[in-house]
Amino acid sequence: MPHKHKRVEDYDSEFNLPPTVHAAPLAVGKARTFSTAPKGKKRKITQIEGYGADDTPKSFQRLMAFSKGGPKKRSGLDDGAIKTKKQKKQEATENLEKDAANNKSEEQTQSKAVLKIQPGESMAEFRARVDQALPLTGIAKSTKKVEGVSDHRVTKHERRLKRLQKGWREEEARIREKEMEEKELAEEEQDELDAMWEDKTSDLPSTKTVNGKKKKAKKNKRKLLVGEVDNGSEDEWEALKKKRGERKGLHDVVSAPPTFDKVPREIFKVKNGAGAKVGNVPNSAGSLRKREQLGEERQKMIEAYREMMAAKRAT
Repeated sequence: MPHKHKRVEDYDSEFNLPPTVHAAPLAVGKARTFSTAPKGKKRKITQIEGYGADDTPKSFQRLMAFSKGGPKKRSGLDDGAIKTKKQKKQEATENLEKDAANNKSEEQTQSKAVLKIQPGESMAEFRARVDQALPLTGIAKSTKKVEGVSDHRVTKHERRLKRLQKGWREEEARIREKEMEEKELAEEEQDELDAMWEDKTSDLPSTKTVNGKKKKAKKNKRKLLVGEVDNGSEDEWEALKKKRGERKGLHDVVSAPPTFDKVPREIFKVKNGAGAKVGNVPNSAGSLRKREQLGEERQKMIEAYREMMAAKRAT
């Protein structure tokens, strides 16, 4: 929506004007003047005195200068003299030597003068001035790692962590020592109870070795109840575990064929006198007749292999 400018109440001078008068719109910013007169400001052209008097072409002037011979004079230099590389190098070394001599003389004069704090100068400013005057140019700044010296800067946080860790270790050592004392006291109390409830009539088995040291108790052995005596017999659970056999590993190698304490039962039951010699061929092989044929072929292969191995051993 366009902006609306409020008109002045007395606008009779701008309303119903004759055709000769130009009715200008309301002024938005600065008042504009509608003048058809040309602008009088023009850029002044600076005139160079004597410019254009010599109308000789530049290319002809260069040819004439080249025909005269001699080194070309450069307009950038004051005298136009051209120095060789050797002269430039010699001049640069002389300038460096002069600068070094001036710096040394200044340093000597500064070192001779004793540094004193100036009136109105703060300690920080005086300290900075002293640091600046110190002869630090002869100090070797090497970043090589020195053996035996750690280049790691220990921070405040790391120091706090180390203190905490030290306290934790000491606390843990105290707790372990307390647990050991409690364990020893419990063992002494248990020994007293065992001595009080032991059977005086039965012969006690020797629990000490030749050197007089106490035998170590077997691992996972059941604790004796009140009134029981350890006669050195094997644990019933250990015997049962050995009897049932332990679980075989995946890559275990047997040293001998298995021995059966009792005859294993038949896998296939015989009904009405009908039987098939299928051996241990699985059910997935197919029908009973097919399994019987596979069992016969398997038995033939086993016998042939045994004969071949016996012939090899004989030779």
